[in-house]
Amino acid sequence: MTRHRTSTSRGLGEPLHAVPDAITELVGPMPDIDRSFLRDYMSARRVSQHSHFLTHILGPATRPGQQYSVAIRVTPHEDAAQQVTSATFYLGRAWGNKVFAGRRGPDGRFGIATEAFGPFLALCEVAFDDGSRILLDHCCDFDMGSLLPPS
Repeated sequence: MTRHRTSTSRGLGEPLHAVPDAITELVGPMPDIDRSFLRDYMSARRVSQHSHFLTHILGPATRPGQQYSVAIRVTPHEDAAQQVTSATFYLGRAWGNKVFAGRRGPDGRFGIATEAFGPFLALCEVAFDDGSRILLDHCCDFDMGSLLPPS
């Protein structure tokens, strides 16, 4: 039986703002990694995130200087047991380093809509009906923007 070694190390935020972060580092290429590790990693992510993920969709921008309208939502996996009671978003410096309260949409998911001129990282604090809270992150890229009709 071949064993594959992984390591977890502490990452740092920006200088002078150290933030512990678990990072899983593969010590070899993915095709050489035991599939049970990959399956277990996916399962651990789902469990640690209470089977919730951040997703985004793009639309045409409505303000000058912006490339797209971006809707960011907390999306439950089909096996999610806990209900989201609130979601608070942080989008970074281009948004004034403010936090924004998400709202429940017609589909029941919490989210926000914004406009952006380039890809960005979104952070979201999700609160659940059992009182627990988690922090999710998601890269809001513009890769699918080419599928939108020209404006």
